[in-house]
Amino acid sequence: MSALTYLQVHLVPVIALFMVWINMGKTPSFSWRNRVLRQTMILLAMVMVINMAAWMLDGQMFPGVRLILHVLNTLYFLLSEVVALLWLFYVYGVVENKEKAGKKFTVLALIPQVCMLVVLAGNPWTKLVYELGGQNDYERGRCYLLHTAVTAGYLLAASAMALHHCRREKSGEKRRQYRWLAGFIILPLCGAVFQILFYGLELILPLTTASLLLIHIYGQQNQVTRDALTGLNNRRRLNQYLNELETQSWGEGACYFVLLDVDKFKMINDTYGHVEGDVVLRQVADQMKKVFGDSRSFLARYGGDEFVIVLRDETEEQLEARITKLKDGVAMMSWADGRPWEISLSVGYASWEEIADTKTLVETADGRMYEEKNKKKNR
Repeated sequence: MSALTYLQVHLVPVIALFMVWINMGKTPSFSWRNRVLRQTMILLAMVMVINMAAWMLDGQMFPGVRLILHVLNTLYFLLSEVVALLWLFYVYGVVENKEKAGKKFTVLALIPQVCMLVVLAGNPWTKLVYELGGQNDYERGRCYLLHTAVTAGYLLAASAMALHHCRREKSGEKRRQYRWLAGFIILPLCGAVFQILFYGLELILPLTTASLLLIHIYGQQNQVTRDALTGLNNRRRLNQYLNELETQSWGEGACYFVLLDVDKFKMINDTYGHVEGDVVLRQVADQMKKVFGDSRSFLARYGGDEFVIVLRDETEEQLEARITKLKDGVAMMSWADGRPWEISLSVGYASWEEIADTKTLVETADGRMYEEKNKKKNR
């Protein structure tokens, strides 16, 4: 592939990544996972720019060009491995629902990268990964596949992690998300195969860009149906889900519509401010995920301080046990210094077997929730 052709093939992906990177930076609430994804994008763009520069200088003979080519090729190999490593961290954060990679996981993940850093540092003398010919033309080293193995290893580990959690996950939405993450490797892998078989054909980076942008687009589509504060489904997605269930006659087996309300939430906002009120809502959502995360359930923020759980394939006794566990968890919520919030939940639910009409089902759960709330006020 000539330098001009390479420039034409890679310029559009670089521009696309840069524009998405800028757009993501405008997001007011930026989680660790999204920061990692953004770093992955800008590093991938940098790798393509570096590789374009190396192709432009390949075979040139002016003074100092050999040193420049060594620097560019070393950076290319090193940063492309870092891109794969960051993708592994991103997938880890998503499937484990973490806002920071664990120390043990980080150390294990860095071992191949550190080993390749040592290999690349000595490459000008050992020529294991690449070498420059007498005319400063790039040639593959005898251990060129070491770099491919490390990069592909990170991507395969990320896909394996996503597939493992996909098999364990009961939520359909989560499974779809994990399948998307697992499928990220398909396009880069195809590019790698063609690039190894047909020397001079550069497809890995453009196809990796395509995979990354597809994941980003999928995430953006999900954000439309996500509550930005709690990360739960929003009211719009809840209505869609209820319509889907109604068209299926709510499927087979038990199905419960559960409505939750945070007691005296207005007092929390008035006393401590809306910022602290948002902290309470996020903690309640976290408790919901913790208690119902292993069930076939749909979690949503209904609006304000109200939340919804649609639980399927469990008995009423199991639902009652989960509600009790959720109430206990919320009662234990505390400030950062350990002082308790002293808040509680009012809960009402109704069964599809009991009321075979979605509107009446919601109204019944709402009425039962307010019955419980009024009993607390009277006490």
